[in-house]
Amino acid sequence: RSQSHSINLITEDFLSGYQHDGRMSVIRRFFCLFVTFDLVFIALLWLICVMITGDNIYNALRTQVLHYTIYTSLFDIVMAAICRFVVLILFYAILYINHWIIIAASTSGSCAFLISKVFVYDWAESPQPVFQVLLIVISFVIAWGEAWFLDCRVIPQEQHARSYLSAISSTLDDRGPLLAPFLAASTGTGRHTESIANFYSPYESIHNSDDEGDKDEEYKRMALECVKKAYELIESGDWEVEKVTPSSDTIQSIKRDRLGKVYKLTGRVNTNAQKLVEDLFGNIEEMPKWNPTLLESRIIHRIDPRTDISYQVSAPGGGGFVKSRDFVNLRSWETYEDGRLVQDEDQSLYPRGRLATVQEQSEGESSVRSEPPPKARGSEDEAFQKRAPMSLSQSLGAKDFGGTPRHSGQENMDDGGEEAKFSDAQDWPNRSLRVYVSAAVGVDYPGYAATSKYVRGENLISCYVTREIPGDEDSCIFEWLLCLDLKGYIPKSILEAAYTTMMQDFMKYLRNYCEKEPKQMD
Repeated sequence: RSQSHSINLITEDFLSGYQHDGRMSVIRRFFCLFVTFDLVFIALLWLICVMITGDNIYNALRTQVLHYTIYTSLFDIVMAAICRFVVLILFYAILYINHWIIIAASTSGSCAFLISKVFVYDWAESPQPVFQVLLIVISFVIAWGEAWFLDCRVIPQEQHARSYLSAISSTLDDRGPLLAPFLAASTGTGRHTESIANFYSPYESIHNSDDEGDKDEEYKRMALECVKKAYELIESGDWEVEKVTPSSDTIQSIKRDRLGKVYKLTGRVNTNAQKLVEDLFGNIEEMPKWNPTLLESRIIHRIDPRTDISYQVSAPGGGGFVKSRDFVNLRSWETYEDGRLVQDEDQSLYPRGRLATVQEQSEGESSVRSEPPPKARGSEDEAFQKRAPMSLSQSLGAKDFGGTPRHSGQENMDDGGEEAKFSDAQDWPNRSLRVYVSAAVGVDYPGYAATSKYVRGENLISCYVTREIPGDEDSCIFEWLLCLDLKGYIPKSILEAAYTTMMQDFMKYLRNYCEKEPKQMD
């Protein structure tokens, strides 16, 4: 089973882009061979052109080379091929650069010269101009072929191979998921990774297992780790405000290695925290009815009451620049109380069972240990409670309740209004409040491969978070974490605008749904 799982990672693109022991990859070696073929083939065509006149080789070379003029000689086309050969071999074979700028300059220069050659060459002096025409046209086509092959084949396949190697090297064994270091941290084995920065790669589906139980257990381990990493990320303290909407919601962002830019939406919703997350997780198939940003949403594999695999299709965005994408996500939910994970053996929906304490390790990672619910808070709980107001205020995008602004350059925002709006949350450390986390990450699932109908997007990490508010059971703080790889080329400005617009629209649709459909959520 483990051998089959490893073989699935070794694709044709991986093999052609793989640099064994630092040596040149197969795809780059073929590119260098293609550049050499360019020089040899153009030189051969030139020899045919000069010899077809019936002159001997010595006189032909003397006329074309020693007495060269741009009007009657074709030797300059050979010189252009020689220049391309020297430049491309130097930069892409010897210096081994991975950028298209050199091939772009080479192709542009060759094409400009060949076009000018057409205008200045004395075609009337050529008794049979067919070979001369072929020489110029073929040189033009080969120059463009080299540019296409490097930019569309060499560089992408080598990047593909490097990403696969990075994912494979992070596993503890050939059966481990891509987040094996984090799983090892949770069980207390292996070396702890430094931070959530390594949480970046989509999980590979578990193929060729002996039975469905093995697959589901592996999925559950993946899903639990996804929830932990999402909660750790959303509780980070270095979020920066991107935008404050007219509804006083905040859109924030944070940057992490290998994840890129992560967005977070924070706002207040007039509904019970537990009912809201239950509805968002359990009624995902009904979501397109009230959320127009989704065209399709369904569960394709239900693992347990806490875990499933879903398929969703997003609506176009960004004014039509961002086309529809489809996603296959592994989803799971958990409950946190005072920063500790709440688990229950019978896995009933939203249990209130034993607590799994999240202990901070020296390496910056966390592990989980189970213990009965404590009757009294210890010093660790008190320390957490002291940190709690800062975490909540940062999540709201408002200034700290201690008085330190947190708007990252947006000091002119009406902090007083936001603080008043969430004033009932200031005493939350004195309460046993719950935080519900529903997280998702992209996976590959048999029977749901990418099709030509939609571009297959990649959910790097996302989650819905609802926080209870003391004294107000009918309201909650809602947070949405989002980090996607939509694939394809989309301008950064359009993509960022599409994200913020989509988040604002979703919050509007969610509030309308909670107001108009209260009975469905009860």
